Amino acid sequence: MAQLSQFLQKKNNIFFLIIFLNLFLRYCLCLITLGGGDSFNAQDFYIWTINNFDYYTLINAGASPPPYLPFSKLIYLLLGNCAEYLNLSYSFLIKFSASFCDLIIGLIIFKYLNKKKNKNSKLISLIYLFNPLSIYICTQLGFQDSFVILLLVYCCYKFDQKYTNQNVIALSLALSFCIKPFTFIFFPFFFINSEKKIRFLIVLLITIVLANSFYLREINYDTLIKLLHHIFIKITIGHQISNHGLGLLSQNLDKYFLGISYLLIAKIFFILSFSSIHILFVKNIQSIKFVYLIFFSIFMFSSNVHWQYFYWILPFMFIYKFNLKTLIFNIGFFVLVFIFSIKSAIERNDSGLYILKNNKNYFDYTYLNENIFNENQIYLILIYFVCLILNFKINLKSLFRFIKKLKKVNLNSLLKGKKNNHIKFEKIYLSLFALFLVLFISNINHLFNSTKNIKTKINSNSIIENKVSLPKYFEQYLNYGNKKTVIVDLNDLFKNNDIIKVIVKTNHFYEINHNRIKEYNLGYKFKSDLGGSNNLFIQNNNEYILSKNLSDKLEITFNQFNNHKDKNYLEIYFENKTDKIELSKNNFKCIKNNIVSKCDVKFSNKNYIFLIDNNFVNRLDNRIIILIIFLIIFGFQLIFVIIKNSRLNLLKDN
Repeated sequence: MAQLSQFLQKKNNIFFLIIFLNLFLRYCLCLITLGGGDSFNAQDFYIWTINNFDYYTLINAGASPPPYLPFSKLIYLLLGNCAEYLNLSYSFLIKFSASFCDLIIGLIIFKYLNKKKNKNSKLISLIYLFNPLSIYICTQLGFQDSFVILLLVYCCYKFDQKYTNQNVIALSLALSFCIKPFTFIFFPFFFINSEKKIRFLIVLLITIVLANSFYLREINYDTLIKLLHHIFIKITIGHQISNHGLGLLSQNLDKYFLGISYLLIAKIFFILSFSSIHILFVKNIQSIKFVYLIFFSIFMFSSNVHWQYFYWILPFMFIYKFNLKTLIFNIGFFVLVFIFSIKSAIERNDSGLYILKNNKNYFDYTYLNENIFNENQIYLILIYFVCLILNFKINLKSLFRFIKKLKKVNLNSLLKGKKNNHIKFEKIYLSLFALFLVLFISNINHLFNSTKNIKTKINSNSIIENKVSLPKYFEQYLNYGNKKTVIVDLNDLFKNNDIIKVIVKTNHFYEINHNRIKEYNLGYKFKSDLGGSNNLFIQNNNEYILSKNLSDKLEITFNQFNNHKDKNYLEIYFENKTDKIELSKNNFKCIKNNIVSKCDVKFSNKNYIFLIDNNFVNRLDNRIIILIIFLIIFGFQLIFVIIKNSRLNLLKDN
């Protein structure tokens, strides 16, 4: 007996050691790249908030603010303050926090299955934790959907154990709604199955109102109405057709069949399936299965399923019934996300997704480019629907039995509460909630003061015009790349001119020093190279007036990329009264790594001067590096699947 106890203890130690290694793996993956568009967007929202700008007023300028309730500002604010305090990159912190929530979901999967006496609970949770799809979405793309799904999985776990305090479920559900409002579709299920419906409803509504109370003021009234409409359209109709599933299918086929839009037919099917699931199963199903069915119907019949949504269904799929088909879904949808992220990085100019922090970057656009998506859309559609249909886990006999019971369903039976045998408050959960409440109150001043109106789209895209102060960690982006300083002797330029205008073009952040004034600029193509379509990463004014009386030299320090030959340059254009500017290489000095040398200068017939760094070395394509890493992660997942199957065979033999 003692030996058995030691063996079990040893197995537990191995299990938690693997979990720790998984956490370390996620930490490293969050560090290797600068980050994708979503993490950059969240960073923008934080910067606007600390500068007292209300980024929801972007909607008044015809732009699109995040379709979330004002409470989500607190999430961005807390993460940004932590990044400032710990001197960490905001992008890293948001990716790591999302990934950490995903790891907690993996532990809840273990605990849920363990309560259900599943002998493979540890292995299934490990298979989930080494799941390349969720890891990629959290650690590379930086989507925060794991915050919401964690709360939803927790609600289901407590509900299905039948001893959960209903207040905790209502509280968790309300917070998930405040972060991302799509969880409102689960309100009816938990409400109908709650024992004390009035209390459940009161806790739910009060939490939502209090969490967003700082925004419920007259000054925000018009913006709030527009925001709620914006959120409603996002949830019900969507703002754009998806590049996956039914959305991608509609882009490749005629949208009409016999004069009827099949997108409309799909929406009718979705409404019917959504209503049927609620009517048939709301009182006769575990919450995990119910949530899985709702997400499944969304994936099948919605044309607005975007790549981060793939994460929603994963935990419920692993808990509901894990098998080989689940693994096929996992790999198939990872292929969809990875291929689309390549298209997104190129077409949306969001190369930050694949730029490594070690500055050893290379992009070879031979085959890993947008064509891998554009030329294989029919196969991507097939992968999407085949992986979904394989995981359609409904027993038809059970379905027919439920349909027979449909005649007996009445409103009273639906509203009758389900009794819980044991009710207890989760002390740890309430302690965390109390801590969160303290943080909310301590940051309420920033949230309350964020009222400055972003009047126009032009103003919203200018750091200089809005006089936005940047946090310390932001320098990690500004100073990314190899620093190089160019010093230009201006004496020859000032022979016939007292004033000269200079135009500077370079890809990344630079500082220009003249007339004893140092100015900073995000660079000519900083947005397209790193920032994606974000509000702060833009081309600022790049024209400067040089005065002869104050200085005879111009000093420019800029950051060069090593990711591609075509992008390593500094371009300077001088305007004066003469037709031609006579400059030689002697007018230029370059400083790199504190070493002064002559510059490699190339002159153009338009008075441009190009300074090119020839120390370019071909390396393995960044996207191939990321793909190899996730193939290795899939290898680990496959090992746990093999161990699980081997264990099942041993149990059958015994």
